[in-house]
Amino acid sequence: MLLFRLGGTPMSAPLTPEQAWHPLPAAAWDSTAARHLLRRAGWAALPPEVDRAVTEGLPATLERLFPFDPAPLALVARNWLVAAKRS
Repeated sequence: MLLFRLGGTPMSAPLTPEQAWHPLPAAAWDSTAARHLLRRAGWAALPPEVDRAVTEGLPATLERLFPFDPAPLALVARNWLVAAKRS
């Protein structure tokens, strides 16, 4: 089955679940991949933002878009343990 994007350009075949969970190869990180990530993350893929993402690379872009601070989780776990000891 051949799928087409709006405008008639062909899409690649859907990935299997096994393929979908493999990290994106570094060589595949380009402006097309950056635009896709930015759109999926919920932001407009403006040219300066796409250029920044390509220049920074995928790991840095993911960190910038989805920062993770484990400190709040540790606080929740500590509070849960304290509450559990009281009961």
